[in-house]
Amino acid sequence: MRALGIDGLAVALPAGQRVTDLAATVGLGTDKTSALQSNGLVAVPVAKPGPFIDFALKPVEMLLAKSPDVLADVRLVLLAHSAPLLVPGDSDLLADLTDRAGLGGTVSFAFSGQPCAVLHTAIQWALTALEADAEGSALVVGVDRANHPAERFFFGSAMGDASVALLLGRRSGRNRIVGGHQYTELYASEGEWSAPAAIAAFRERNPLLIRAAIERCLERAGHTLPTSLRSYRIRRTSAFGTQWRICFAIHGNVS
Repeated sequence: MRALGIDGLAVALPAGQRVTDLAATVGLGTDKTSALQSNGLVAVPVAKPGPFIDFALKPVEMLLAKSPDVLADVRLVLLAHSAPLLVPGDSDLLADLTDRAGLGGTVSFAFSGQPCAVLHTAIQWALTALEADAEGSALVVGVDRANHPAERFFFGSAMGDASVALLLGRRSGRNRIVGGHQYTELYASEGEWSAPAAIAAFRERNPLLIRAAIERCLERAGHTLPTSLRSYRIRRTSAFGTQWRICFAIHGNVS
């Protein structure tokens, strides 16, 4: 059976807005705005107002424009998002998404979580679901979109808006996913409002967990680091988010 891989990928990235302008609209303050600039942030993509599903469907429509039959073998649709969704209580987002994508009646699930983790979780679910399926594929749609400028700012960084459509399957035999790793811990559950000790513990552990994810993923894929990288060191960084689900995928091409 041909290895699972990425058969299609499309990303909808809105036009950027300067972080200084966004910070001014919410009264972020001079110190925090200066910290954003010191961290290298100049602008982030910002979506225009409109229905959530319209934004989620943009990359799906891009995939269909490239290849109209690309969704023919889709068995599963997964929607992953991080921002809270402001919709009427009787809305059925998954039904709207699958119907408008031409996949009405397809099995579908939605995931909500931290932006650094939730898409990885959806991809892992898709790979697991397709393990014994020689012909089927899965459509993973990931969306990040802030509802208000104030939601963008945390831990000296700023979140932008984007939506992505990822088609996983065995069609092309290229861009194989040959290794993955997930691990979950919870630190600083209140985010930027967590106790200073919890935030410090989060930042202390972040580089170590990233390094472990890379090493274990390589091991599972049957690879080892080149000699020149075996003594590499990840510097301590100011990490963002509160929940760890780290998945590091290795992509390669085969003829």
